[in-house]
Amino acid sequence: MKKLQQVLLTGFFLGLVSFSFGQQIPYSIRGKLMNKTQQPIEAATVNLFRSNDSVAIKTVISATDGGFVIDLHQKGDYRITVTASGFKKYQSAEIAITENQAVHTLNSIVMEAETKQLDEVTVTSKKPFIEQRIDKMIVNVDAQISNAGSTAMEVLEKSPGVTVDKDGVIALKGKQQVLVYIDGRPTYIVPN
Repeated sequence: MKKLQQVLLTGFFLGLVSFSFGQQIPYSIRGKLMNKTQQPIEAATVNLFRSNDSVAIKTVISATDGGFVIDLHQKGDYRITVTASGFKKYQSAEIAITENQAVHTLNSIVMEAETKQLDEVTVTSKKPFIEQRIDKMIVNVDAQISNAGSTAMEVLEKSPGVTVDKDGVIALKGKQQVLVYIDGRPTYIVPN
């Protein structure tokens, strides 16, 4: 008797599991997003809201072909909004999901490009502290705030690859007899 109960109970649970996996979601909203040249818009965010209280229900992302499917478990009145980078936000009219129209297929949604007018543009650039050329290394003193008020010798000591010994001999990457130019003119630097 106990084995019969186990077999019946196991059969009941297997039937319940297969029934729940076999159920289809009864309602859906389908659509396709395009730009003005009829190219699909990929990776746009499609949000579904209830019409009566504007509560967000679900969010999906459009596929590479611009298509999207929003599966629903209950009928009702809904709206969708679509946002995509470089396009104006789209908001649909009310979409009624009923028993008679369980699958609602929207016409292709053509997204309008968003253009922004810039008031003004300011381009700023900074010189790098070190510029490496084929025949020379240039140290731009004004490129670092910490160089303010420093002597030429102090700036050289901070420069990468440059060593200054206690006698004031300057070496670049281990090589002595380095010529130092300031503003394009050769300069002799006296140690402090």
